[in-house]
Amino acid sequence: MASPRPKLGLFHTTGFASLEDIAEKGLDPSAGGGLFRHGGYGHRSAGKVFLAEGRDAALGWYGKIEDMLADRVSDDHDAADVVPVLLQVTPQRGLKLHVDDVGAVDVLGAGSWYAEQAIPPRMISFWNPTIGDWNSIENWSTAEADDGVKEVEFFDENGDPTDEENAESAAFYTFGPYDSGGFKPDMNDEDAWDEDLT
Repeated sequence: MASPRPKLGLFHTTGFASLEDIAEKGLDPSAGGGLFRHGGYGHRSAGKVFLAEGRDAALGWYGKIEDMLADRVSDDHDAADVVPVLLQVTPQRGLKLHVDDVGAVDVLGAGSWYAEQAIPPRMISFWNPTIGDWNSIENWSTAEADDGVKEVEFFDENGDPTDEENAESAAFYTFGPYDSGGFKPDMNDEDAWDEDLT
């Protein structure tokens, strides 16, 4: 009997600060567990690269990674520390994928997979908001972390607009998984998701 294979597009979410390293080395399973060093995922994630199958699973994991990036930064962070970026992985011959039953339960969508080998840069693209399309990971420097930060209007106690410097919070507000904008396609952009791998 043949091994199961994903039928929809495969995606991985990372932080903007990791793009340069991924462009050079690809997705490295030895780096697995970087965001998951605590809780139930810690022991499962080392030595694996996780991939979400299809739009719904990809957006679910995008939201989880966005939350984890925000939780682990200090007060003096910059946008590169908190902005999530969606990567698209186009599997090529030799990439062996395994079903991730636990990950598939944690988010809605078609499923979750993992690889125990490196995924080379040639298989990886990122959603580049400056061009509104997928772009080879080698072109990561054509985008800036601030492309993933919302412009938020702040108001004072009288309800009048004020600048961010004088607002109570100077936090970065990134685009959530279901917002338009940021380093991921609009959820309704069928062409961008191109989900058929069969």
